[in-house]
Amino acid sequence: MASTPPAQALASYVINLDRATERWEQTQEGLAAVGLAAERFPAIDASRTQHETVSRYDEAASRRFQGAPQTPATIACFASHYLLWRKIASSGRPALVLEDDLAYHADFPRALDLGRSIIADRHYVRLAVLSQGRTPRVLRSLDGDYRLAYYPRRPMGSQAYLLSPSGAERLLRHADRWREPVDDYLDAYWRHGLLSYAILPLRAEHRDAGHSYIQSGTQAYRRSPAEQLRFKLHRRLDSLRGRLWLLRNRPR
Repeated sequence: MASTPPAQALASYVINLDRATERWEQTQEGLAAVGLAAERFPAIDASRTQHETVSRYDEAASRRFQGAPQTPATIACFASHYLLWRKIASSGRPALVLEDDLAYHADFPRALDLGRSIIADRHYVRLAVLSQGRTPRVLRSLDGDYRLAYYPRRPMGSQAYLLSPSGAERLLRHADRWREPVDDYLDAYWRHGLLSYAILPLRAEHRDAGHSYIQSGTQAYRRSPAEQLRFKLHRRLDSLRGRLWLLRNRPR
């Protein structure tokens, strides 16, 4: 059994809209059930145009690389995480970042402790993903049945992750223009250099798959054939960039 290094002191935040009081209560109950607590971090609310004073959104770049514009709510979600990265970078402490739509396994605190023990070296560690179809690559065993892995392809989602101060600084450094949803940006390790590590098995999952404040009140954008082709082309180029990055920066 691998030994576990001493864990770093950790801050914990839940990104939550002021108007989403029921979600905040559910989150507090869910965390309390596994013996944890977290500080509420006010989310940027697109319905109140709060994102407009924070946004670095570049619509031309979004249309060029994503084949579609971003919705105000998606921009606000990016803004919420962006402001929290600023707080983590300036605090000098690693942090657990949670969104308010998670269900926690009873063993979540153990997975969290393992992530906390490696965050100084790995900088960005996922504790949940949206796309269960993405196959992670295991690097080594941790205590018990837990394993350290990474995702070479986009696992998607921004519901639960650990981030070091230097990792936050790196995300900020490369986020001068927002051209995609925040989880797409987090997954673009070939741009900012933070690989999507994860503690397996995952001990948190998306609780409210049928409803999202990011999509609520918006209509899905239908790409034209030309926009769809552009989107697929850039996805393939990103896949190639990811493979080249992994060849130069072999995970260990």
